[in-house]
Amino acid sequence: MSISNENCRPSICSVIGPVSASKEVVVFKAHKKVLLKKVELLDSAAVSASESVYVSAQLKKNGSNLGSAVDTKAGVAARVALLLGSDVALVANDVLTLALTVASTGALTQASVCVDEHILGS
Repeated sequence: MSISNENCRPSICSVIGPVSASKEVVVFKAHKKVLLKKVELLDSAAVSASESVYVSAQLKKNGSNLGSAVDTKAGVAARVALLLGSDVALVANDVLTLALTVASTGALTQASVCVDEHILGS
């Protein structure tokens, strides 16, 4: 088996830090054409289920919503919320941001976001 971009995709993880108030953070800027394969939100601690105390996360591409928002209402036992489960193409200078909305006293202890990409060319 040869090593290729498809078999060994680059994965970029960025620390967001503690989240106790709503904010939007840049998680990825494309410098060339890429195909996003997966985007995950991780936290250092499991998040308990709650209908009133939660964090909602929405990916955005150049300011427009990308996919559906995910939240921690059902809890996040595995400490991972899949934000993007299907491929999304980006061209040079596209910016991927993550909008985190905190309801009541919801919080993430030490949040990070990981982006798996497949480089398409220059």
